[in-house]
Amino acid sequence: MADDSNDIADLFQDYADAMNDMDAEGIAALFAYPVTIWQLGRGYVFATPEELEENIETLLGVFEDAGVVYSEAAIGPTHVTAYAAFATASWRQQDEIGDVVHAFHCAYTLVKQDGDWLITTIVNDDAAEDL
Repeated sequence: MADDSNDIADLFQDYADAMNDMDAEGIAALFAYPVTIWQLGRGYVFATPEELEENIETLLGVFEDAGVVYSEAAIGPTHVTAYAAFATASWRQQDEIGDVVHAFHCAYTLVKQDGDWLITTIVNDDAAEDL
């Protein structure tokens, strides 16, 4: 399971790297479809990468407008089985001088497909209303 934990940490690093590159396609590639994202008290289902990319592009635009230039995730508790995992992450987003613009927590459900961990569900614990 240690390898799985490392692979999951790598997944979240790839997620942060794609966010920092403002790469909606790169972010969407980290998901298994259909994807469910709970945010602002509602669940949204994305059947295809293209549907999710549209949502991600909008979100990245909000981050850019708020001055976010750097995002990082700290992985919290995880529970890993052979083909599913549950993880939490605390995200911090900073502006160009390093001030935290936004911080939030998410819970994730991951599935292992063809040896790779992919995100299938996200629950945002804190709404992004302050952006």
